[in-house]
Amino acid sequence: MEEISKEQIYRVLRRFGRLDSREGEKVDDFLALELNRRKEFLEKIVIEKTAALAQSGPEGRLRCVDRNGRPEYYWRKDGKDVTGAYIPVGKREFAAALAQRNYDQAVLNYAKEELRLIKQLAKKRAAHNIENIYEEYGFARRALVNPVWVPDDEFVAKWQQTKYKKRVFKEGEPEFFTKRGERVMSKTEILIANILSDLGVPYLYEYPLYLTARGWIKTDFTTLNVRTRRIRFWEHFGKMGDPDYCADRLEKILDYERDGYFPGTHLIITHETQERPADTRLLEAVARHYLL
Repeated sequence: MEEISKEQIYRVLRRFGRLDSREGEKVDDFLALELNRRKEFLEKIVIEKTAALAQSGPEGRLRCVDRNGRPEYYWRKDGKDVTGAYIPVGKREFAAALAQRNYDQAVLNYAKEELRLIKQLAKKRAAHNIENIYEEYGFARRALVNPVWVPDDEFVAKWQQTKYKKRVFKEGEPEFFTKRGERVMSKTEILIANILSDLGVPYLYEYPLYLTARGWIKTDFTTLNVRTRRIRFWEHFGKMGDPDYCADRLEKILDYERDGYFPGTHLIITHETQERPADTRLLEAVARHYLL
């Protein structure tokens, strides 16, 4: 079956109000992915239910009647049979088979109809989409408009130019520098920063964030998933073997959650102890999972 592009999905979801229209938000690739997953699910259902209905089984419809809380079942052999023949209690297996067959037919009909709509969407080609309008403009025209969406390179460049007060290192503090010449606080932060750089993930080191319980804090890394344009805060807890440090960091996670920043959705958490140092393979896996 023909793959569905994110532009096609964008048009339909925008029409029915199912797509966030915040300024600067690009169409998430996961929309196309989810719709294609839905298509695959429906195709599987059609195959399974078609095979099930091809097997021998009772024809007709099941009529259910509630007799003061006691169900009674009737077999309507065809459309003209309004009342149907009573199915005795001893033949409930027959009633169950008839009910399942009716259910399978209904599921098959709905799955086919939904697939038809998805196929119809896949065949429609938009001459333009709102992402391409701005990209097709020349430099002079771009300078005059305020677009609802900008290309990734422009978006990332503007995001990384965000101005904020950076850490002033004290004399005598360890000197750790990343590939891009940025000074950080620990060797593991070097690893994380370099992994982000190698993967092309934009980040801001120690960007300030306000938490109600703590006031202004410096998150280790504020990261940007370019594909989804979602921001996540990456906190690395490097001394979890220290009981006091561990207790404070666990409380810090709760402080994040109290302000609506939840691990996995808004917050990435990695950790290590002196006995179990950070694994670069896992750090990279985490970055790939959340940020690509």
